[in-house]
Amino acid sequence: MAELFERCVEVVKAEPSPAVLRYMHETLVLACAEALKGSGMGFGNLMAQTDYLCKQRGIGIADRIAIQTMRRHSNGSDASLTKDDLRYDVRALALFISAVFQEDIPHQLVTRIPVCGRPTTLTAKVNQRYVRCVVTTWDDACIYATTDDGEVCIKTDDETLRPLLTEGM
Repeated sequence: MAELFERCVEVVKAEPSPAVLRYMHETLVLACAEALKGSGMGFGNLMAQTDYLCKQRGIGIADRIAIQTMRRHSNGSDASLTKDDLRYDVRALALFISAVFQEDIPHQLVTRIPVCGRPTTLTAKVNQRYVRCVVTTWDDACIYATTDDGEVCIKTDDETLRPLLTEGM
């Protein structure tokens, strides 16, 4: 795990760039692969892996949102990402690694990342037809799932959908 934290230190020292974002993304991929090694579990994508590990380790919703935000940022080449944005993303990655492997964040990294999570502002939600999510449970009226922004209830009366649902899909 020391190597994963060392990678975080390298990222937080760097200026935001597509190469740095890719390196941060690779660090998240490595952390998930190591944590899930030998579990026999199959996941469709990195979002599902991080969501599963966050829930398994009891990571709170605010930190889960920050981790998924970091995952999205790291998977792109956003030229508008600031140095502060990068520091918040490294904080989220370090929290993820710490929780998943039950290791303290090293001092050399703690001194370089924000103490608190990224300040948030309330924004109107966009009504999207397609939402990337992970199914947690369902009943006769709703499918309950986790998105990048938190928990959602998707109302549906489609009887053909329920037999296809499985937890974690």
